[in-house]
Amino acid sequence: MATSELEEQETNVREFFHDYPNSKFITGVYYSGQKRKKKIVHVYEIISLGYYPTYYCKKTQKSGLNTNEYDIPDDYVVKTELWKTKITLKTKYYNSKDVKFSLSFHDNGDLKTIESKKSGSDLIKLFCKKRNFSPSTNVSVTYLFGFDVIILEKLRWQAVSKNKRPYDLISNSQQNRRLSALGKDIESTVTPLFHEYNFISSETNSPAKLLEVKIEINGQIILFVFDDSNKNSKLEITVRMCDEILLSRDGYREMAKIYPDLIRNYKIEECRLKISKEMEELVPINVFNMERELLSSTDDIDNSIINEIDEVLLPENQYR
Repeated sequence: MATSELEEQETNVREFFHDYPNSKFITGVYYSGQKRKKKIVHVYEIISLGYYPTYYCKKTQKSGLNTNEYDIPDDYVVKTELWKTKITLKTKYYNSKDVKFSLSFHDNGDLKTIESKKSGSDLIKLFCKKRNFSPSTNVSVTYLFGFDVIILEKLRWQAVSKNKRPYDLISNSQQNRRLSALGKDIESTVTPLFHEYNFISSETNSPAKLLEVKIEINGQIILFVFDDSNKNSKLEITVRMCDEILLSRDGYREMAKIYPDLIRNYKIEECRLKISKEMEELVPINVFNMERELLSSTDDIDNSIINEIDEVLLPENQYR
């Protein structure tokens, strides 16, 4: 049974008619121009649904027609029509985070393929050049590819959720990436609510700020800090404390097991390296050789000092 879905935006309303996945055809309709009198129709034949990469998902660019951003799927293949020419569109990720857009069409019986690693807009320009059309800026990449088709978005995200392993069964690096993605989603979801519920100061006309969010999973407490100034201050204080009490990296890890609210170890290391780099720039240390005659009388003392410095600079004797 065919269903209808609406994708509302500031400039237009796009409606989709389909019985997907029972039927691979989807029709998108929207009205443009003054009083929305001009009817624009896109018909899509979904060859491959594609999927949203879990490690990184590139988004479409905002434009006059599209005030929203949409995730670009990998291995997505769709047939549609552009300027009365039947075309096949594909997306393929490479180098983990970049997307190659391709467009295939028949020209006098021969199959032609155009590719662009820049953007979907660049792909359209190359197609215009190939077909000797006047370059058009009125073609929406989102609408042409159907990146905004609601049912396709839902099915891809459902597949992502099913394929994800439980949080406690993945590696530390995967946990960090998932926490980072979750934190960004929390911030992007909550921040607009301050405007929606009018959490705005009458004195400064500024909205409320999201500072921290604390969650618990399997007895582990995880703290998300969204205020950069507060976050940086806490990091620097923690690094200074570790240096003052000569707390090693392993020691900090053991302490973090007892006190889960502590900042994650890799963040401490990043901050420590940043401070060390700044100190090197502010207080440069130059190594120079004195005259051999002077050194000959103080070899024992110098060697002792050098050995002590080398000992201090060993990685295991520093907080990392």
